[in-house]
Amino acid sequence: MLAGVVVMRGFVRAGMGALLVAVLVGCGSTGGADSSEAAVDSYIAALNARDEGALRALGGSEDPETKTGIAERLAEFGGRDVRVTSRELKDYVPGKAVAQVSGTMSGGQPYRERLALYSRDDRWFVDLQPDKAATPGGAIPTLGAHG
Repeated sequence: MLAGVVVMRGFVRAGMGALLVAVLVGCGSTGGADSSEAAVDSYIAALNARDEGALRALGGSEDPETKTGIAERLAEFGGRDVRVTSRELKDYVPGKAVAQVSGTMSGGQPYRERLALYSRDDRWFVDLQPDKAATPGGAIPTLGAHG
C-alpha cells in the first residue's frame, strides 16, 4: 500500500512539474508589449542592454529576416547608451504605427531611428526586419510581412 502512495506522489509531482513548465513557456511566448509606447521603450532598453532575446520577443517572429535585422541593429546601436530626447508616435491604420525616435548615444553621437510597429493579439511588436531598420527622413515604412 505504501509503495502505491509513493508512486502516486511521483506522478502528481511529475504532472505538476509539466504544468509549471507549460505555464512558464506560455508566459514567455507572449512577446511584444502592452502598448506601442511600451514597445518603443522596451526596444531602447533591449538595445542598451544588448539583449538579443528581448529584441526577439519584441520582433514577434523567428524568421531569418528578423534575426538579420536584430543582428544589424545590435551592431549599429547595441550597448551604445541610447538616450531618447524625442519620440513621436503616429498610428496610420488600426494596429500599425510608426515611431520616430531621436536622441544621443555614447560619445554624444546622434541617434535617430524610425520604427514600424504592429499589434497582434493585443500585443505590440517592433518590425525588426532589415528593410525596416533606421530610416532617417525617408518614407513611412510598409509592414508587408505583418500587415
